[in-house]
Amino acid sequence: MNSRWFFLSTLMLGQVAASAWADSTGFYDYARVVDVDPILEGRVVPVSRRVCDKRQPTRAAIAATIGADIRLQDARWNPTLECRQLVEQSHSQRIVGYRVSYIYGGQKQVRRLPYDPGDRVRVRVRMSARPR
Repeated sequence: MNSRWFFLSTLMLGQVAASAWADSTGFYDYARVVDVDPILEGRVVPVSRRVCDKRQPTRAAIAATIGADIRLQDARWNPTLECRQLVEQSHSQRIVGYRVSYIYGGQKQVRRLPYDPGDRVRVRVRMSARPR
């Protein structure tokens, strides 16, 4: 008999605690999304690239080859490549979040989320006593 009484009183205490917890914290529901705007962050990133230009031989280089060996003439008459490193600024944007507008209970709310929620968003509804 004593263990039965302990079990019933523990069960009742658990139900009271659970209902008090539900009343103080509320519950979750879904709201209809009416607008989603991505929040963008811009950044500037240095980008390095190698640029090569063909350099034509000058008249002085051509004149110096007259009378030289034919193999040397071929090497001096061909254009040469002149290369250099070029650093440019690249502008990029990335999505860092979403500004979500939704309607719940007839009121429009706006919230920032890290993801695009689609056509509905989960909201937490808090319960409070309404004064009379």
